[in-house]
Amino acid sequence: MKKVTSTAELKNLISLLEFQQAQKAEVLKSQFLIVTDNLNPFNLIKKTLNGLLPYSDDKDNIWDTTFSYVAGFISQKVMPDAKHHPIKKLLSTLLETGIVNILTNNAEEIKYFTLHLLKTVLSKTSKEHR
Repeated sequence: MKKVTSTAELKNLISLLEFQQAQKAEVLKSQFLIVTDNLNPFNLIKKTLNGLLPYSDDKDNIWDTTFSYVAGFISQKVMPDAKHHPIKKLLSTLLETGIVNILTNNAEEIKYFTLHLLKTVLSKTSKEHR
């Protein structure tokens, strides 16, 4: 940086530096808002769930994925030691396949039952809080 010799140059340089500082402050504020939005607990949960479910606008695909997770969970609870024994592992795989088949063959009924159950539970909890 060159030496400033006059008052006018000094005032121009100060105003230029103040302008640069204001621009950097605006950029910093916008970056801070982006970071705080990304660290919002709701957004963290939303991003996590989006990472677990396959990207699709088709709601049936989400139901199929949910059924697969439920089937895996049930088969692990029914046969927790299946990882260590080959026969139990085969039976666990067959059980999981059977559960997935049952769930996918009855998907509409299960979906309506689940939605009805959720509506009932949510309506009861909202009545209790009034």
